Amino acid sequence: MKTLLRCSVIVAYFIFTIPSGSQSQWVRTNGPGWGDVWCMAASGANLFAGTWGAGVFLSTNSGSNWTPVNLGLTNSYVYTFAVSGTNVFAGTFGGGVYLSTNNGSNWNPVNSGLTSNLVDAFVTKDSSIFVGTMAGVFRSTNNGSNWTLSNVGISLRVFALALSDTTLYATNGSAVYLSTNNGSSWVSTYSGFSSGVYALAVSGPNMFAGTGGGIFRSTDRGSTWLYMSTGLTSTYVNGLTVNGSRIYAATGGGGVFMSTNDGGSWTPVDSGLTPKVVYTVTANGTNLYAGTGGDDAGTGRDGVFRSTDSGLSWVQVNSGLTNPGVKVLADSGSSLFAGTAGDGFFYSINDGASWTPASSGLANWDVRAIVVEKESLFVGTGGAGVFSSVNRGFTWNAVDSGLTNGVVNALALSDNILIAGTSGGGVFLSSNRGSTWSQHISGLTNLNVSALAIKGSDLFVGTLGGGVFLSTNRGGTWAPMDSGLTNLSVSALAVSNSYLFAATNGGGIFLSTNTGSRWSSVNYGLSNLNVRALDVSGATLCAGTIGGVFVSSNSGSQWTQVNSGLADTLVTALVLKNTNLFVGTALNGVWKRPLSEMITSVGWQSTIVPAKFNLEQNYPNPFNPSTIIRYGLPTRTHVTLSIFNALGQLVATLVNGDQDAGSHQVQFDGSRLASGVYFYRLMAGDYFGTKRLALLR
Repeated sequence: MKTLLRCSVIVAYFIFTIPSGSQSQWVRTNGPGWGDVWCMAASGANLFAGTWGAGVFLSTNSGSNWTPVNLGLTNSYVYTFAVSGTNVFAGTFGGGVYLSTNNGSNWNPVNSGLTSNLVDAFVTKDSSIFVGTMAGVFRSTNNGSNWTLSNVGISLRVFALALSDTTLYATNGSAVYLSTNNGSSWVSTYSGFSSGVYALAVSGPNMFAGTGGGIFRSTDRGSTWLYMSTGLTSTYVNGLTVNGSRIYAATGGGGVFMSTNDGGSWTPVDSGLTPKVVYTVTANGTNLYAGTGGDDAGTGRDGVFRSTDSGLSWVQVNSGLTNPGVKVLADSGSSLFAGTAGDGFFYSINDGASWTPASSGLANWDVRAIVVEKESLFVGTGGAGVFSSVNRGFTWNAVDSGLTNGVVNALALSDNILIAGTSGGGVFLSSNRGSTWSQHISGLTNLNVSALAIKGSDLFVGTLGGGVFLSTNRGGTWAPMDSGLTNLSVSALAVSNSYLFAATNGGGIFLSTNTGSRWSSVNYGLSNLNVRALDVSGATLCAGTIGGVFVSSNSGSQWTQVNSGLADTLVTALVLKNTNLFVGTALNGVWKRPLSEMITSVGWQSTIVPAKFNLEQNYPNPFNPSTIIRYGLPTRTHVTLSIFNALGQLVATLVNGDQDAGSHQVQFDGSRLASGVYFYRLMAGDYFGTKRLALLR
């Protein structure tokens, strides 16, 4: 192990201001969440909701609370459900059929014999279950263990299935088919639909078809149809359901409609139903449920709504459905990534204005760690090891051969070496992007690894109860680095220049300036010492605690709490992205706030005098729309700090006057400039320095 030089810790104190005012507060991003509920099903007291991208949720109290139930469900786009006794089937977009025999606690794929994995519809008849797919109808008589094509007479994709007494009905969008022999053969009864049939329902002698152009009724087993859409202000019908003498229609823009006269007329029943894009309506006893979506404005109004008065009024029942707990955040420059506590992986390409779920292929949706490498992503999960993706998380593949501990709390990448910190298994390394792993725990006396950090050739791990360890030989051996670290439960590590920071569960934050050989607490103003997350850029340090967010502009020497507008102060993740700070919370998704609101550049000045003039590289760079420029003055002198375009033309003068010795910073706002390369020049006394900066919109 290399020799470590011990030195005293010198802390610089700075003056900075926290602006006040009604505009200076946190704003919740539009997620991560989903909201789009495509299908629902009831099995006794259990209510299931299938979402577009977030898998299956279960409620046992009529929708008042929801729990994700996705173990084994490796495709998160759920189109349809079927219930047969104690079995629940989920049909997915591209993943085929999954079966749960324990109310969603576990799912298993049951696709043997299926030639298409795009599933649109289910119907059960006696001991048989039928599924409508892109390749037609398939039948299983053994709870999905095997499927047989039952497609004689049907062509193209089957969108909907229905059962009336002993007759099965199916539609491929333009025609309706029936079968009286358990699907062995089908006969077309009508083929004149021009706007696409997406839903079928049977009520006594009546059959209803929901189409892209309204609702039709047949009283002769589908041979002839009458247009029955009086009162239907939205004619795009996504779903139909029958509850006693009432028929309900879910529409793609008009909410829910009800008919009490066999479709003779329809009345809107949408009081309190704020989203008007409704994908499904489901009845369970006296309760009626609507699965909604399409809220592109991201107001959080999507999800499940419940009515207890036959649809006359609705209330949103989304607790646990739309506000996932966020465990980790990461930034790739162009994208923001979020890993959640059981609800999978999400990404945003517009700084949180909208989020896209991307969990297909993840065997465990408790995402605890994220590493970004150019076009590749790696995530660590809370039980299934490490997964990789090359398409922004649209699909994931397990990369865990040799990874004997699947609870991965931390990931890092250094010189093409992928490093995983686990709960109870210590540290694993992979030199081939996760294809194989080897354990590296020599000298690591605590194997509950919670954090990783890389500083040059040094690798640091933080453990829960064992403090910090250092390896200088790629994990070959480890040495404890705990001198001065009075709390050994380390939740996060961060590196900036020559500084190493450790966040602890109860002891606050510690700083080391000598590679971990000696630690000092830096907690002045940090009123909550249970710290869950850290991020650092230069001297700007941000901490997420169980009591909210704290910021420091002087490497932790002084902290200020900045919680205004933050509805959930149990902060579990944070990341600095461009000029904004994003925080993930335990109960209420991701929030965003400009860093300039929390730490202003006005009056920022070090009391330590630099030995010489210096001009630092701006941060961030590239930037949009603002960035920070820092410089040091060994003596009081006249300072000019200017911005020039690529042609050498002056576009802004940031400083022009005498300044005292010390370290200074200025914020440059380029919101009125075009994208491109610019230069900033510092003239101070006899010193002349120029650096390049890039504005990207």
